[in-house]
Amino acid sequence: MNQKFIISVAIFVLAICLVSGGCQPNEKVENLKSLKDLVNLLPERPVDKTATVEAPAVVNTDIVTQSIEMREVLLYFNDSEGKLIVEKRMIPKQEGMARKTLEELFKGPQSKEYSGVVPEGTRLRDINIKPEGLCVIDLSKEATQIKNASEEKIMISAIIKTVGQFPSVEQISFLMEGQPVTALGEYVDLSAPLPTSANL
Repeated sequence: MNQKFIISVAIFVLAICLVSGGCQPNEKVENLKSLKDLVNLLPERPVDKTATVEAPAVVNTDIVTQSIEMREVLLYFNDSEGKLIVEKRMIPKQEGMARKTLEELFKGPQSKEYSGVVPEGTRLRDINIKPEGLCVIDLSKEATQIKNASEEKIMISAIIKTVGQFPSVEQISFLMEGQPVTALGEYVDLSAPLPTSANL
């Protein structure tokens, strides 16, 4: 039986007794005690502790992890002796891997023991790999800020080797601000495409 209903009936009976005068003072006290006892004897309603508890949201990290596939690429930088050295780097696998890899090359090395191979501010404006294996690389004008023959050879060799790691690339030609060039500096002839096996 509902607890509120029982209490209401008990109060109602007590009120009738008091109003009708049928209860003496001592009986009134006893009735009050009986009412308290009756209330105390009523069973407690169980508290549903789980009703207000919400389960925490669960994020499936496996889906996020599996959606990003990484690939190791080889970047070529200048060591302290002026020689090309390979630095391995993990980058997200995506369309246009050659473009992304060259952009990583232009960012410079992660190791403090190596130095970058392109003049400061040089940007990759565009890259286009043709079906026949010719890779056309369009550089910004900052690439011409070369100080000597050694720097020019290092830069061109690093670009060729970095792009040449992709099987679809067989030859490389260069543009400057969208225009054909015969040289970036004064030392390496770029009038014809260079093979990926070129040894400058």
